[in-house]
Amino acid sequence: MSEKLEYITTHDINFAKPILNIIQQRLLKPGDLKILSEETYETYENEGFVIGDHSLEQVKEWIQNKKNIIVIARESNKPSNVIGYSVILRTEEIKTEVRKYGEEVIFEDQKYKDLVFNEDFSYLIQIGVDKKNSNQGIGSKMLKEVFELVGTPIISFVIKTPIRNQVSLYVHLKNGFQYFGDYTGDYDSFEFYRSIGLIYMPGNSIKPRKEVEDLMDYIYENYKTL
Repeated sequence: MSEKLEYITTHDINFAKPILNIIQQRLLKPGDLKILSEETYETYENEGFVIGDHSLEQVKEWIQNKKNIIVIARESNKPSNVIGYSVILRTEEIKTEVRKYGEEVIFEDQKYKDLVFNEDFSYLIQIGVDKKNSNQGIGSKMLKEVFELVGTPIISFVIKTPIRNQVSLYVHLKNGFQYFGDYTGDYDSFEFYRSIGLIYMPGNSIKPRKEVEDLMDYIYENYKTL
């Protein structure tokens, strides 16, 4: 992309529609998996996608809540042209919901379980980039902005089965997220659903490519059960 981007935080609901447009552009629904060709399936895995069919009202609610942190990437000379977004939820309601998820997580270590159930944290529910601007480091730059604004650990989940969101997992791990376990409960109507629990601790550093790839191999081969 030749245009210069700027990364800002916002509570302006005028950005809700552009964010929703990217969500819908990247959205993968459970029923889609039954009709994807092998080539398209691999494209989703390698280029990334989002799950969760959120409405415009839901996105507005995220943006309007002053507890949340919304970071967008937009063109400097076209401020209304949103290229990417990151949504960090910080309400007590979302923490309660994540802790409920935690009851169906196979934790790698007791320390992660203790953190989820007993300490403060923020929740990265979604990060997305317009398809035309993939693989340009925009997601990593948005995460850098997020890390500077959030003083708590950040929890995130990335789908593991029935399809892998490999690019999302790579970006998370590269930027300092750690693997804390697998969520084994249901989500939407996905069959054989499992997701990867990730946590960023303030001050974590960027990981080299080889370390990230080795960790991804470990995560994808790890299929413990409750």
